[in-house]
Amino acid sequence: MRRLYLKIVVAIWVVMIVSSVGAGLIMRTVIAEPSAATVRAMTAERFMLPVVEDVLAAAEGRDQEQLLALFQTSGLVARRMAFTLQDSDGETLLRVGSPEATAALLSANAGDNVWQHEFVYNANSYVLQVLPRERARHRPPKGFFRPWGPLLILLIAIPLSVFLSMLIARYLIRPLKSFESAGLRLADGDLSARINPSVTTRGDELAEFAATFDYMAERIEKLVNSHKELLRDVSHELRSPLARVHAALSLARQRTKGAVDGELNRVETELDRLDNLIGKLLVFARLDSGQLRMQQQPIDLAGLLLEVVNDSLIEAAAEDKNVLLDDMNGFNVVGDPDLLASCFENIIRNAIRHSPPRSSVEVALFANDSDSGRCFITVRDRGKGVPENDLATIFELFRKYDDEGGENTGSSGIGLAIAEKVVHLHGGEISAVNAPDGGLIVTIWLPLGS
Repeated sequence: MRRLYLKIVVAIWVVMIVSSVGAGLIMRTVIAEPSAATVRAMTAERFMLPVVEDVLAAAEGRDQEQLLALFQTSGLVARRMAFTLQDSDGETLLRVGSPEATAALLSANAGDNVWQHEFVYNANSYVLQVLPRERARHRPPKGFFRPWGPLLILLIAIPLSVFLSMLIARYLIRPLKSFESAGLRLADGDLSARINPSVTTRGDELAEFAATFDYMAERIEKLVNSHKELLRDVSHELRSPLARVHAALSLARQRTKGAVDGELNRVETELDRLDNLIGKLLVFARLDSGQLRMQQQPIDLAGLLLEVVNDSLIEAAAEDKNVLLDDMNGFNVVGDPDLLASCFENIIRNAIRHSPPRSSVEVALFANDSDSGRCFITVRDRGKGVPENDLATIFELFRKYDDEGGENTGSSGIGLAIAEKVVHLHGGEISAVNAPDGGLIVTIWLPLGS
């Protein structure tokens, strides 16, 4: 997500900088910059022409001598300007300023530095020539600081454009955070996850996407809930006909007086397997729906594991296998002992089922020195392991897999799913990996109780 955010920031920033620089270059190319002389002339006309107009207005109806006297006391003098006033014959009537300045005004190469204005007074034509005050000519020209102008603009434009780019990128990226959060919650099993309402009210394409996402999540929630209800209802309804079949089987034993006990025993074995399967389905349905009430009491894990292992030894011995307890450190957790016993029993029986004859299933209970807040339970078999592609899905309901050698184990695909649900209800995690020297290792970690 951070990479996308940076890409958007950089893209917007580059566009803003290129657009600004390009626009500046185009304007500079199309619009001709006035010359320094033109700028001086425009400035002089702006400030000096009003002075001339004021003098003419004050001299209205007076003679030439009075006009000259008004020019000698005008704003041009106050501004310390050097100027001359000539008549139509070119005769200089008035000189104001230093001799050098007035001589420069009257020279042939006065150039663009002189501001000249012609006017008519009492039917006579006059020419006024003005030279800016001498002190101004010692100042740096107006273009002196011009090379620093673009650099100053960049120093202002770059931080500002980066800040604006980050704001725009943040506005575009923020909804994706809500999508990411809702998607992760859905993946973790929280079917009530929805997009933040602030995204759905934006009124743009992301809002439409958010509405579609919420509709999809709602449909998934309904489908999964209906699936859970169907699983629970079917499992519950199967119990009644199964009980009637057991009753019919008992009646058949009485009437046949042992004549078909072999066949009836086979039927009873299959009925017991079906009854066990339905029982597991009901347990999983209650765990998955959250309707199962958990006890919260201190549990001695070593003692609980010892009971489960002793119970499984009978099944293991019947198949010429064994179950060993490697490490049995004493740890206490808080939870439901019946649920945890069922969890351990399912995992150990699964390990026995996958182990070859004359081998042992190894069970260990320990803690890492660097992680004092939880304990670990490992169950290892000596079978052929699980295909790597199936490791991530072996805890899913009805997920069956073959050994690496291709032999089907006959597993119902419910026991490990129940184990995962129980572990998660107790705040732990469960995982499975293939051992380097063969077999499968199932690892459970649980938080220690107080």
